[in-house]
Amino acid sequence: MPVHNADIAAVFGEIADRLEIEGANPFRVRACRNAARVVGELGRSVRTMIEQGARAEAMAAAAREQGLSYRAITDHSRRLALAHGLDAPRPSLDDAACQMAKAEGVLASIDSDAHSVPDFDDLHHGIGRARRGWLGRADVLNTLTLAALRPLFARTM
Repeated sequence: MPVHNADIAAVFGEIADRLEIEGANPFRVRACRNAARVVGELGRSVRTMIEQGARAEAMAAAAREQGLSYRAITDHSRRLALAHGLDAPRPSLDDAACQMAKAEGVLASIDSDAHSVPDFDDLHHGIGRARRGWLGRADVLNTLTLAALRPLFARTM
């Protein structure tokens, strides 16, 4: 018998109830309730997402092989209830905008928008644009080490 999102959400809800009764850490209880809500609101089945996860793992492995340290997997679909879809066009900085960002101390981010392993090769387009805008390593967010990122996160979160 197939398991549906509603079944998974119900299990998370039951776990949250049991944890609450046992006097568990309230953050654990809230995490389970949030998981129940998110799974219940997903626009596609968890099973499909797990099957697609195999492709995501292959892409992560390919990123590591290419020496990339950071990987982000996002869902741009309108179905994504959590973020209400991310289909809006994402801005790309032209050369002048890169220079203005640098002058204002704004860090740029370069990504390949990879949807498959060969798409990682598109990373050179963003790198070329950053170079034409005179951005150096210190001007690009995703070239920083974790140690350099932590103070930035601490200031913004």
